[in-house]
Amino acid sequence: MGNSINKELARSYARATKAGEARLTTQPLAARAHYDVRKALLVVQLTNGVILMLPPKLLQGLKGATAAQIANVEITPLGTGLHWEALDADLGVAELAVGIFGSKHWMSELARQYLEIQAQAKRFREALAAPEPEGLHPKAAKALRDGLRSQLDDLETELGEYEVLHHGERP
Repeated sequence: MGNSINKELARSYARATKAGEARLTTQPLAARAHYDVRKALLVVQLTNGVILMLPPKLLQGLKGATAAQIANVEITPLGTGLHWEALDADLGVAELAVGIFGSKHWMSELARQYLEIQAQAKRFREALAAPEPEGLHPKAAKALRDGLRSQLDDLETELGEYEVLHHGERP
């Protein structure tokens, strides 16, 4: 009886090994990864030549990390993941390639933040379209418009980053 159990275990192990090897040939694998400080982007080159460029603030475990911490990225031995020892953070390469930047909860929070930024941008657009308050000195009115425009530009940059990652192109 023990011999038949061992044979079945060996067959199951062989099937699982074959399935795992087949999966490795079809999923994206990381060949290189580094942090581009100038662009503030995590750059992951896949074995098929595709290059992922991701803002760390959208990646679970990397938001708020220093450039030095993000730069200390390691590729897992099979190339299926990225690991940051000091941050205790791990991300799957296949998931990153399809726009999954963390857990379901993390992704829900990103979606909530995106909607909040959209609402803020709408309020700034409305404020810029509104007539200037009466009696406001022209220099003060210009400073107010410039400030609103600058904040709107920042919000639109954030929205653009999300759109690029979510849809693969600028809206």
